[in-house]
Amino acid sequence: MQNKVINKRIENTNLYVFSKDAETGVFTYSRPLFLDEARAVAESLDRLIKTEYRGVSCLKSGLKVSPNGVLYNMSILKGILANRALMEQTKGNAWFPTIKEGFFLHDANLLPSEEEELMDFGIALYGDENPNQEIAHSLMMTSYEKKYAMPILASFKSLGLNLGGQRYGVMPALVSEDGLIRGQDARETLKRFLHNASCYGVCGLNRDSGGWYANWDEVGYADVDYRVGRVSALGSAKNLKDIVETQIKERFIDPRTKLEAELSELNNLEKACIASADRVLS
Repeated sequence: MQNKVINKRIENTNLYVFSKDAETGVFTYSRPLFLDEARAVAESLDRLIKTEYRGVSCLKSGLKVSPNGVLYNMSILKGILANRALMEQTKGNAWFPTIKEGFFLHDANLLPSEEEELMDFGIALYGDENPNQEIAHSLMMTSYEKKYAMPILASFKSLGLNLGGQRYGVMPALVSEDGLIRGQDARETLKRFLHNASCYGVCGLNRDSGGWYANWDEVGYADVDYRVGRVSALGSAKNLKDIVETQIKERFIDPRTKLEAELSELNNLEKACIASADRVLS
């Protein structure tokens, strides 16, 4: 039995529902990172950097967390590790949005709107050449073994990170078909990207408010404006309704209560003004 495709935003919330499992009733949806969740991911990454990836310079600055739960100072390589940490701490029930999920979120105006804010999504593998030829060669070997058609667009969910490599000290690896787009599907997907035709090896894949890009050769470069602020997740109807109720309280009930108090105060001031005028002018 196939999943029921939904692909709709819940109006006046920051929630987007992709689909519903026809057998279990579990929804796949997108929401912002929770603050505690983002902090846990950043802490997990710090531990990995101090243990398994000690001495890898492109990872050493770690990730930062904004007050609203956005992970920033991101890079493609950090994103791979951070997503693995997120999936581990949620037992696979949450992950950074895949490329296809990102398109739906973009069209629903749920991704950052500032041009300088870049949201990373993974990598594009065009062939066994530069840029990042060493990484390209390693990934191409896997693609040959798996009989993957080229090109390949790999979301964070599709990727792992191994030690080794001259340029960065770590090497991305294709570890899952989840979030992987291959062959003709990838060529069709790349039509949405503003810049990709000049790339022949491996490049980072990201998006800003101006559009989508698959030509970033410095996959290890981190910057405060590179970020991930949303996750895709699994949840029951009750899970989603609980989140909606929280947002209703924050967006409607609390502001309305404040406005009602202000209106009551204005009414009292108006009555006092009228009574004063009557006394003074009588």
